[in-house]
Amino acid sequence: MQLIETWHTFTLDFLESLLSRQSQQHVTTLIVCASKTTFLEQIISPLYEASELHHTDSAMQTGSPNVDVDHPELHASHVSILEPILRSLATSQKVKLVFCPTLAVLRGYLSAYNAHNITQRGCLSDAKTQLIVLDLLALHHGTSEFSLQGLSRTLAAAVSAAYHSEADLKLVECKNIHDPTDPNRGPTLWDAEIALLNRSVKLGGEGSRWATRSVSVRKVASRWFAFEEQPVENPSEKQ
Repeated sequence: MQLIETWHTFTLDFLESLLSRQSQQHVTTLIVCASKTTFLEQIISPLYEASELHHTDSAMQTGSPNVDVDHPELHASHVSILEPILRSLATSQKVKLVFCPTLAVLRGYLSAYNAHNITQRGCLSDAKTQLIVLDLLALHHGTSEFSLQGLSRTLAAAVSAAYHSEADLKLVECKNIHDPTDPNRGPTLWDAEIALLNRSVKLGGEGSRWATRSVSVRKVASRWFAFEEQPVENPSEKQ
């Protein structure tokens, strides 16, 4: 199974969804296409603000003018990810975090990825495995590799790693929590237009069009992946 999940908003939302759907019989490798510091910045800030919302909820209901919320899309329920309930503790132990801050590191890790070794370390011989790559497009954006040639190389490496390891593969792009309108982050990158070759140049005063033919990222990714706009509910998860 190779999917692109486009319905996540922020990294914290994605992590909550991952833990809620993560089965104890699954082993997940989560590749974060950023440094550990950058990743923590995306989740610590909203957790702190969600905690503040949790403590000031009564004040908000009474319309207190002293409540200052920078991100109204956050909810106090986000703090639940920190609650040490047994299910969260059990499932989180089956998630391996890998940080790949550069394309060279990402491609190198994918070429050496072995889901079977990870499963053996998790002591689940019959466990299903999944490989999730977070913000792959954001890592390419702004570089010469943000092209049909560059993206195809990385996507093919990810598909090959998952295929040879018999792992389910998912790609996820999340917005920048500090600037949700940042055009360089988030699911909107799937609809961006890219050049065919790495060395293509843009024409116009602001580089408004490509000197060569262009193609949408979504069309490129569709060669290998199916797009999932909304989560598919699993009846067994409700029990």
